Amino acid sequence: MLPYDGAMRIRRRAAFLAVAGVMSASFLVTATPAPAGELVLPPTQSAAERVVDEYNSANDVNNAHLDIEGQAAIEGAPIKTIDDVAFHEAFGRGDTSLGSSADIDNISVFVPDQSSYPLTFLAFERFTSSDTGNVNEQFLVFAKASSDAPWKVTHAASLLPDVSVPDVATDQDGLATIVKGKGASRLQVNPTKLSPKLAKLWQNSADGVPIAKPFEPGLLTTDAAAVFLGELEQLPINESNVDFQFRSTETQPLCFASADQAALCFFVINYRATLDPVSGVYEQDDSRETLTGLVVPGVYGGVIFDRTAIVLASVPRRSKLARVDVIGLYNGLVAAEGTPQGVDALGDAV
Repeated sequence: MLPYDGAMRIRRRAAFLAVAGVMSASFLVTATPAPAGELVLPPTQSAAERVVDEYNSANDVNNAHLDIEGQAAIEGAPIKTIDDVAFHEAFGRGDTSLGSSADIDNISVFVPDQSSYPLTFLAFERFTSSDTGNVNEQFLVFAKASSDAPWKVTHAASLLPDVSVPDVATDQDGLATIVKGKGASRLQVNPTKLSPKLAKLWQNSADGVPIAKPFEPGLLTTDAAAVFLGELEQLPINESNVDFQFRSTETQPLCFASADQAALCFFVINYRATLDPVSGVYEQDDSRETLTGLVVPGVYGGVIFDRTAIVLASVPRRSKLARVDVIGLYNGLVAAEGTPQGVDALGDAV
C-alpha cells in the first residue's frame, strides 16, 4: 500500500492522441487469406504517408468535437476504446473539446513486406505541442483488416524524453519486417512473455521490491510506481492510501524488426488503483473534477480507477549482453467507480 497526498488536477491530453482504455483489448496479427484472384500488396511509401496525414487531420477534428463515432472510423482496439473513454470522461466534466492539436514536424513510415490481411505498418512522428511548445515523439501502428476496410490506428506509444531508439530495420527494397515465429524466439525475451514479466515488475515496484531483470532499470520499469502515483497526484483529492494491482492481458504483442536483429515490440498491461482516504470521504461535486468525469456526483468512501497501458519496448537479440529497454507508453483511464461510505475500497481490490 502506498501513501499519497493529492494536490494537482487530472492531466488533460498531452499529445494530439486522446487517452483512456479497455480491460481486455486484443489485436491479433493473423494472416487472412485474400479472396481468390485478389493480389494483396503492402501500401507504397507515399500511400502510407498519406494514410498518416489523413489520420492526423481526422483525429484533430474528432478531438475538437469529442466525436466518438468519428474516432471509430480511424481507430481500432486497443487504442480505440482508450480514446472512447477519454471522450466520455471529458463529456462527464462538461467539456466539449480535448483542446488544441499539435503541429507535426516530421513523419516517417515503415512498411513491412506482406501478402495477406491484416496489412500493417509503423509510423514515427515528431510533433510540437500547441499549448507548451514542447517537442515530443511517438510511434503509431496502422492496420487494414481487409481490402474494403479503412486503415485504422491500433497502437501508439509516446517516447520517453532523450530515450535511445533503435533504427527500424529495412531490406534492400526499403521494406520493414514483422517479427514472429523463429524470429521472436531469438529475442532476449519472447514477445509473448513481455506483458506478464513487466506486469510483475510493476507490481514489485509498487510493493517496494523492484528487481529489474530482464528489463533495464528506469522510469517505466523499476520506477513505475512513482509514475503511476504521479497520475493520481493530478487529482484534487485528500490524502489517500493507494493499492496497485497489475496484470498482463491476452493481447498478442506486435513487433517490428530493428537494428542489430532486435525488435520494437508493442504490448498491453491493465492495472487497477484502489484508493481510500486516510480520513473523511471523497466528495464529487457537479463539476466532476475530483474523481474524474466518469464518477457521478456524490459522497464516496473510496474510489477504484482502472487503466490500460500500451507499452513499447526495445528487445535485443538473445546473443547480446543487453536488457529489454521500455522506451514508450500510451496510458489511459478505462473505468472509474466510487465505493459507498462504510465500504473499504481496498478490500474490494483485485
